[in-house]
Amino acid sequence: MFRRVAGACCAPAAGTDRTGKQKFMRRENVIAVTGTDSRLLLSRHTELADRRPLSPRRLGCVRLVLLALVFHLATGAAAEPVERGFEIVRKGKSVASIIKADIAENPKVIDDAANELRYHLELATGAKLPILQEREWKAIPRRNESAIHVGPTGHAKSAGIDVSLMKPNGFIMRTDGNQLFLLGKDGGEDTPLHDRVSMGTLFAVYEFLEQQVGVRWLWPGELGEFIPRQETICSGTWDLSEDVRLMQRQWQFETVPSAGKQGWSTDAAWYKHKTDTYRWLRRQRISRSYTLDYGEAFTEYWQRYQTSHPEYFNLLPNGRREPDAQHPGHVSMCQSESGLWKQIVDDWKLHRTTMLPWVNCCPNDTPNKCVCEKCLAWDGHTVAGQTSVLTRVREAYDRSALTPQDWYRELGPVSNRYARYLLSVQNEARKVDPEATVIGYAYENYMRPPQRVPLNDRVVVMLANYLSFPYDEEISRELRSDCEGWSATGARLILRPNITYGWHNLPAHYADRAGADVQFALSHGVIATDLDSLTGQWAAQGPSLYVIARAQLHPRQPVAEMLGDYYRGFGPAAVDVRAYFDHWKANLAGLSRDRWNEIAAESLRLDPGMLNFRTFYTVAAKFYSPRAFAEGHALLDRAALAARGDDLASRRVAFLRAGLRDAELTLAVQQAFVSMRRGGDPAAFQTARATLFRFRVENEPILYSNIAYTTFCENQSWGP
Repeated sequence: MFRRVAGACCAPAAGTDRTGKQKFMRRENVIAVTGTDSRLLLSRHTELADRRPLSPRRLGCVRLVLLALVFHLATGAAAEPVERGFEIVRKGKSVASIIKADIAENPKVIDDAANELRYHLELATGAKLPILQEREWKAIPRRNESAIHVGPTGHAKSAGIDVSLMKPNGFIMRTDGNQLFLLGKDGGEDTPLHDRVSMGTLFAVYEFLEQQVGVRWLWPGELGEFIPRQETICSGTWDLSEDVRLMQRQWQFETVPSAGKQGWSTDAAWYKHKTDTYRWLRRQRISRSYTLDYGEAFTEYWQRYQTSHPEYFNLLPNGRREPDAQHPGHVSMCQSESGLWKQIVDDWKLHRTTMLPWVNCCPNDTPNKCVCEKCLAWDGHTVAGQTSVLTRVREAYDRSALTPQDWYRELGPVSNRYARYLLSVQNEARKVDPEATVIGYAYENYMRPPQRVPLNDRVVVMLANYLSFPYDEEISRELRSDCEGWSATGARLILRPNITYGWHNLPAHYADRAGADVQFALSHGVIATDLDSLTGQWAAQGPSLYVIARAQLHPRQPVAEMLGDYYRGFGPAAVDVRAYFDHWKANLAGLSRDRWNEIAAESLRLDPGMLNFRTFYTVAAKFYSPRAFAEGHALLDRAALAARGDDLASRRVAFLRAGLRDAELTLAVQQAFVSMRRGGDPAAFQTARATLFRFRVENEPILYSNIAYTTFCENQSWGP
């Protein structure tokens, strides 16, 4: 990546938001404010507040500092940048045009990029820039007019700007006299709402809007758009070329729990949520330069080979090769079996494509449960050790009829056998293609890195860490250790954690830890991300979702700065909103994995149903107390008071309130449901559920929550 920026703006260092109230500092442009960068000053206050609880007195002091700083910026104390570039908008009037390329790899990307550019500039300044095809622009006599070229125009080619050799989604942003060029590597045939489309030109526009105009997108929809208000915007002097390092930034949205229309009262509300979410993901540059859709490889193997090749499958402690608990789709494989390696390669030869060229070795969604002699030897056990392991495993297996199916834990980590399996398949595939690459998961009892089994860079491992509730220091250490360990083997990595599961629709704030962990992973051999899943709880968990997206885009930017961007979107209520989310961070600070396991075990004793991320809310009352909710409301009351007179900030505080109220009503329904099951009044449950549904119908237009996700999960307990 090559980046050189000289004097990136000519507008004031901090523009006002749409309301004219809130000030915003652009990320890359360091503007002097009496010798101190105001963004750093705000970040230091954020960092300080994260370390110590905010007492009412300290909260007031921080608020005064913040408001004083905003006033300081508003009075023009910011130094004038050295390089201005040319004016795009002057005192609310457009003085430049947007020029679209006549010929493009994907005209839909060019159209979308031009429209996004004009949309944001108009909201920032009130000026609506004309959009012209290049052929139209060339026909205008005043050819020396300032212009922004979107896509590979002929003028860009004449200026020597070429993106043909860039990676998909790479882009260039360059100023040449009174011409600004925004173009990138585009491709595909669909609109940029689809993440497989290459959209480098659109990314160039988003980079310009962020760095030059100060735009941020806090959550999906218009309410989440932070667009600083300013009278004049200049091009800046840019010479930036950026190739996308990651093969993909993926955040799964329409997975099974989040897909569908359940819970939404109208198709229009559901569709708006869906399209606005995809737009937000593109604005955060969540996209896929390459297709990495390598799912579980063996879901149909039991049906295909149970009779002809039983040796492909795990040997259970009962002496039979069959699915544990008769769950064929989750059967594990005998990874030391050479016939299995050859079958995998035969399938690869048959189904290999240019879009999916790697050998799929991904296990089914299950631990590895094979106890055959060779697999145990591959684990590194001596003969005596194998006997000891088998004794423990068989005893646990015999007890498993009365307990959950976790007897396999007695095997310990099986990553050594897994690493040797990946190498064995790769060696088989190299007989067909010497450059063959294999891909697999690291998951369950093969999550930890192997010991003394070196891999190579044509082995790709997807780290499917259990990064969900409770997201404590222990889980964070495990993630980092896994990244370091697998990277040390020589393999390339894909980060695929369950990073947002576990809170349902309850208010939570884990942004600091999640952002830092994602950034750590990106510095340790990660070539792509594939996060599971974007549950869309924007009002209840907004800062965390925002930071997870930003950390993938800016792996070296301090998380405190990202959080500062988010809170500044609440204008004069910024400090109080930060205190609100810090309250929820503190609410779960003492909840360890051991304590959670105790709660889960007690829940399962009383109700033998499975407790997982989908049914988390059934025990949430144990750590979301009425007192915690009351304190949350008090902090939002304070934020609402601070935002009074600022319509946009007030609506954003009300947005957070909707998330809090939704969580309260959900727990009320759960309490009524438990009471009903114990012989209580069914009418009370129906009333509580109707109240929750009515609240969601009334508030769904503001897109505070992905109601499909919460409804899907709740239906597993309450029923449709």
